[in-house]
Amino acid sequence: MIEPSKQLQGIFDSAIEVTKTKGHKYLTIEHLLLAIVSDKDSADGLKAYGADVDYIKHNIDHYLKENLKTLETLAEGAVPKKTHAVERVLNRCFTQVLFSGRNQMEVADVIISILGEKNSCILLFNKGRNY
Repeated sequence: MIEPSKQLQGIFDSAIEVTKTKGHKYLTIEHLLLAIVSDKDSADGLKAYGADVDYIKHNIDHYLKENLKTLETLAEGAVPKKTHAVERVLNRCFTQVLFSGRNQMEVADVIISILGEKNSCILLFNKGRNY
């Protein structure tokens, strides 16, 4: 059975907390990516590949504050629901891991899957634009 790594499970938990903190009813790809870039080990790995993690984090946070104002508010004590886009990302990630013969999803698998999602926070990687 394919399971998330310990680090990835911590990131999922963090993404849920970020979503709750912002009072959003839905966990989006942007919440997930913010949790990834906020994780020290993941951020260090992205920096090693030349990513400007602080820039990405700033843009995602700004996007969540400004562009998701109309997102339904989370009821007290409720757990955020995954959007269809998050479900697609996780399904794509699961499939990648399955076909590679591994039994554990890693952060890199989720990042690759996020990059494959159309019309998502991938735009936040573009240094020419601020959101």
